[in-house]
Amino acid sequence: MNESFRYDKGLGDAAIYMRLLNSTGEFYDFLATSFVSEETANCQLLMTEFPDSSTEQSWYYVTFDSPAGGPFAIEIVLVSTSEVIGYDTVFSSTEASEAGETSIGDLLDIVIGRFAKINKPPMIDFLTAANMTMDIIYRRLMTKKSELILGSFSQAVLANASTVTLPTDFQGFFERPYISGSTWHLDPLPGEYRASLTTAGRPQFYGLRGTTMTLFPTTSAAITIVGQYYKKPVKFTALTNVIPYNGLIDNVLQEGIIAVGMTGMGALLDAQFQAIMSKMIDEILAFRSPRTVRFHYTYENSQRMRGAHPDYFNV
Repeated sequence: MNESFRYDKGLGDAAIYMRLLNSTGEFYDFLATSFVSEETANCQLLMTEFPDSSTEQSWYYVTFDSPAGGPFAIEIVLVSTSEVIGYDTVFSSTEASEAGETSIGDLLDIVIGRFAKINKPPMIDFLTAANMTMDIIYRRLMTKKSELILGSFSQAVLANASTVTLPTDFQGFFERPYISGSTWHLDPLPGEYRASLTTAGRPQFYGLRGTTMTLFPTTSAAITIVGQYYKKPVKFTALTNVIPYNGLIDNVLQEGIIAVGMTGMGALLDAQFQAIMSKMIDEILAFRSPRTVRFHYTYENSQRMRGAHPDYFNV
């Protein structure tokens, strides 16, 4: 599993860590794979900084294995102050029936009941409507660059090698991949450069074919390529398939299935339906990424706050 968090840029890879707690407040020891009453270093997973185009903030992420059961609380902690700066929840990666997650089949009874009240049979079968709705949700999440659909990878590349195997759920890069330990980003390969980059050295460009990334030129030393990517949209193939994103989109998915089931392909062209779906998704994302309030400092404002400015009461 992956956990991502957006915070101040430039803190590095040892400034923020993630910890996992159960319902009784015990900490999960990732080395011993058990819960303990006292937090130790083994309960802390440092989050890697992933700088992007923002001048103020970066993504910080970590990959971990969740224990069975759940849900569990995730806390994001600033190392320097021990302050908890973020929260999340996670279920285990077991089947829905074991982890308490919602399967797409769990929505079927609700949808059937609502269609019965409407007294109108659906125009599209249930799984097709669910997949069409998931595509709408995914496109909105992608437009908003939501961390819900992001994955991360770190792939070692040996000297004199040129290929990187990307995760099987890779859809496309979120930002340019880069060489770990440096700020050296890789750019898409311009076609006219392919023939000239034949001498091994430090890779500058990459080419993509499926889930294989080819480096140009071939690396002359062992390196690690790191990056974040958009995951492929979820496709439901059976009623036992788990709905992604830990219950955040269940209601949105339900409303979408009803609308798509009633109108068929026409829902994809309905501007009002698209706007309603976007609004519902945006409201979910707003709670996950609250705005950071920043105050503009000036000498005049500092004096005013202290009560020393003559216009302090004339506001």
